[in-house]
Amino acid sequence: MFDQVPSEERGIFKQLTDHYPELKIKVTSERDPSVPYPRDTLSFDVKNGVTENVVKIKKELSADDLCNYIDSEDYIDVAEFANKEKDEQKQYGWYSVLDAVSYTAYQAYKRENKKFVPQVLEIIDDETLKTLWENAIESKMIDIAELKTLTKYLIDHYPSKYQDNNKLYLKSTKRISH
Repeated sequence: MFDQVPSEERGIFKQLTDHYPELKIKVTSERDPSVPYPRDTLSFDVKNGVTENVVKIKKELSADDLCNYIDSEDYIDVAEFANKEKDEQKQYGWYSVLDAVSYTAYQAYKRENKKFVPQVLEIIDDETLKTLWENAIESKMIDIAELKTLTKYLIDHYPSKYQDNNKLYLKSTKRISH
């Protein structure tokens, strides 16, 4: 996995293992040891300046993982950030992020063929995208051209339940796609 580095170019790990020959250094990007297989971690050992036991884990996000980003037990989630924001423009930005993550989680549950979604997602449907666009525009952090690009991506990748009526409109009735 790692290209071997010539001895003269090896860094701090090589210097440490040269000075302490039996020293074995464990390097990991894991943040919480209580999570058995965290998402996107890399672990390896270094002995005598040489890497060994390389383990790379890439775990796909599940619908439940996404839902945890919007409604977590520890209250460190997008909904909390949105509700605590004092600046109105930034709050609109947070709400557009909340709508985007909520809609993505909603679609993930559909793709996982789950019969029921968590209560926090029961109100989410294709209409959520309209609210997302409105919040994004109110935040003044995104423009219509970016919304058109995002709309096209979402329509192409997450088709509406109304296949023949797959158009999105803002409250002002300005058409932003197709």
